[in-house]
This record gives sequence, structure tokens and C-alpha cells, in this order.
Amino acid sequence: MNDKQVIYDVLKREIVGSVGTHDAIPNPEGDISLSPNGEWLVNGFSQKERNYFTIIHLTDGQWIRTQGINKGKYQNDLRIDPAPAWNRQNDQILVSGVNENGTRQLYVITLIISQ
Repeated sequence: MNDKQVIYDVLKREIVGSVGTHDAIPNPEGDISLSPNGEWLVNGFSQKERNYFTIIHLTDGQWIRTQGINKGKYQNDLRIDPAPAWNRQNDQILVSGVNENGTRQLYVITLIISQ
């Protein structure tokens, strides 16, 4: 069995490719965001009380996972979409979480890309 997560084209109704592995993307139905330049994919997923974000470089398949961010208990209106959001320079991702005081907080994940 192919260990990669499949890319399904809903218009063609067929699998058109694959990305990452189950290790990289343990929950392919988690929040997903493609960078504006199309070179990076971030997938968010939760385990227990924390959200983790896997960032995949699509051209070579290399990936890294963030440390867990406290997700708190989602009650009432969140007021922001918890899905990760890229900046226009393709090097930062905005995510939400809860700080040590229990207050909802926005966090910025910065990618330092070595050439």
C-alpha cells in the first residue's frame, strides 16, 4: 500500500497525485493551507490538548512539525478561523491557540529557509 496521502481531483473524480506520508500527515482531514507560491503545504491536526502543524516542501517532500500549541477548549464563538493562514512572502503562518493564562492568542510560525 502507498504510504503517501493522495490528492483527489473532484472535477476529474480521480486520484491525480500524492503528497507526504502518514508520518508527516497523520490526519489529512485536518486544517490544510497551501502557500501563495504553491511550494508549501501546512496541515494542522490535534492530539489531546494541543494542535500541531506539519509543513511540507512540495518540490522535494521534506517536512517538519511544530511543537504543540495549546488549543484550549473551543467554546462559544472563536471569532477567527483556526485554520493556518500564510503571509504573502510564503515564510510565515498564522495559527491560533491559548496562552498560559487561558486567553485565546494568535501565534506566528516563521520558516527560516536555508538555500
